[in-house]
Amino acid sequence: MRPLLFALLVAAVPALAAQSTPVRWSLASTPAITIDGIEHEFTRIFATRVPSGEIVVLDGASRVLQSFTAEGRPLKRIAGPGNGPGEIPPNNLMQLMRDGDSILLLLAPGMATPSVRSYSVSAGFVSSTVIRASDAPRGGVSPMAPLGGGRWLGRVGTFSELQPPRAAGEVRPLTTILGIVQLHDRGRFLVLDTLITAYTVSYARAEPGRYAVTTMPYASVGIASASGGRVWIGDASTGSIRLLDPEGARVAELPPVVPPRSFDPARVAAALARALAAGDDDNHRAMIRAQFGEAGRPSRAPAFTRFVPGPNGEMWVELFREDPAAVAEFRVLDRDARVIGAVTVPAGVRVEDVGRDYVLGTIKDEDDVPSVVLYRLVRR
Repeated sequence: MRPLLFALLVAAVPALAAQSTPVRWSLASTPAITIDGIEHEFTRIFATRVPSGEIVVLDGASRVLQSFTAEGRPLKRIAGPGNGPGEIPPNNLMQLMRDGDSILLLLAPGMATPSVRSYSVSAGFVSSTVIRASDAPRGGVSPMAPLGGGRWLGRVGTFSELQPPRAAGEVRPLTTILGIVQLHDRGRFLVLDTLITAYTVSYARAEPGRYAVTTMPYASVGIASASGGRVWIGDASTGSIRLLDPEGARVAELPPVVPPRSFDPARVAAALARALAAGDDDNHRAMIRAQFGEAGRPSRAPAFTRFVPGPNGEMWVELFREDPAAVAEFRVLDRDARVIGAVTVPAGVRVEDVGRDYVLGTIKDEDDVPSVVLYRLVRR
């Protein structure tokens, strides 16, 4: 009976996920809470909200982790910069997330000794675990998201050293090995897939005969995350999504959550013009033109750009848009990969955390200072 049940599940999920008119949920027109970035001198922040309502903010520049009340008032400093137990070391690669009541700080310095540090609003620093897997492919395993039972979704960077470009327009893929790492067993790393996670394109600098490389924001890439103990792997070029269990077994595979489409030339032009207006010099503007250029650009627009875990195993899929300054559109999938809602998020807001009745994000002002905003969410 088990194979039959599995077959029925896989057959049923795509039919539900492919609905073209999902129920639209709504956000309040203005934030219910704003934690002002100028007042708190924020520079490069990440934010999450614990079940009791407190909001926790990490500033990656000052390396300060602090909490705020459910109303957005300063509560306490949880951790600060340093190399001691619980302190936050210098590190350009960090991420903040929540697992139940625990606040997790992911550190991956050079991908050689990545670690996960656990904190709580009440107790502060709780524990630190170094991520190691002796059988992983060459390179340290960088943690991405918890799967429960000591398992983590992780990645091993396989970025080969790029040869200096000889001309403009050379396109090359950057890949990463995706897998499941067992924290309590240093010898185990289960490889799930090798994803192309970025494309680079070369361009001519202002100096004659000199070239540089930049990433391509319009290229289709592979995206992965975890929610509710399951792994989600997306192919932005086709829009398909695979759902795996914590052992790496396939649970379901979805067709595109939105119909494929071409790039919108007017929106591309608007985004290019806005970016060029902010260009610092000729080299910067040359890089921007390469990013928005057609070299290596696929014929169809990517289906999505990011996955954001939600409550009860949900996954919020951020759809691709040519202009990052435009409003963001999400499709919400339940833990069985069925589309259950559609949400429009105000322009400029980067969603950091979602719950049953809120969306928490960050937004920057005209001087590039970030603030934290919380919007009330109404599910239909």
